[in-house]
Amino acid sequence: GRYAIAFESAHHRATVFVDGRRVREHVGAYEPFSARVKLARGRHTIVVRVDWRGPEGQAAAGWARGWFNYGGLNRPVTLERIGRTELGGLRLRTRLLGRDRARVGITVRVRNRATTGRTLRLRGVLRHGDTTIPLDFAAGGVGAGAARTMRASATIDGPALWSPADPQRYDLRIDLLNVFDSDDDD
Repeated sequence: GRYAIAFESAHHRATVFVDGRRVREHVGAYEPFSARVKLARGRHTIVVRVDWRGPEGQAAAGWARGWFNYGGLNRPVTLERIGRTELGGLRLRTRLLGRDRARVGITVRVRNRATTGRTLRLRGVLRHGDTTIPLDFAAGGVGAGAARTMRASATIDGPALWSPADPQRYDLRIDLLNVFDSDDDD
């Protein structure tokens, strides 16, 4: 099947090999990236070369580092199977509506990797403590091999606002629901 090898951070120049074949290069630090591969059943070898030598050259290219020996894989690496439908490109925008209300708008990119068009629906929820705010996305058709952006919004009365002195956070969960019965492996 299709898989994504997800890197949360590699500093500075990363090259990813799977079974001896170069599949991805990345330059930078702090930002996540992934290598997408198709794998057959069985064992595979993943090799990651991270080169953080040459701090003067990195600084000249705008990638200065704060510590002389800072480099390598700095965050977790995971392997994720990619199903027939993939969610990505998540964006969240919050607007305050006065002092006691907030409007949250969410967009998510939905890619249909199936060989036929499908009608898909997302369901989402924001949670903070005992407060649950549902997010209703309208169902939408997505052609075979195509992608589209789906949207939802909600108004929150009495939002728990973030500040350095009182850092409040909401958890966001988005689930994919297939409108039609099928033998999907999402």
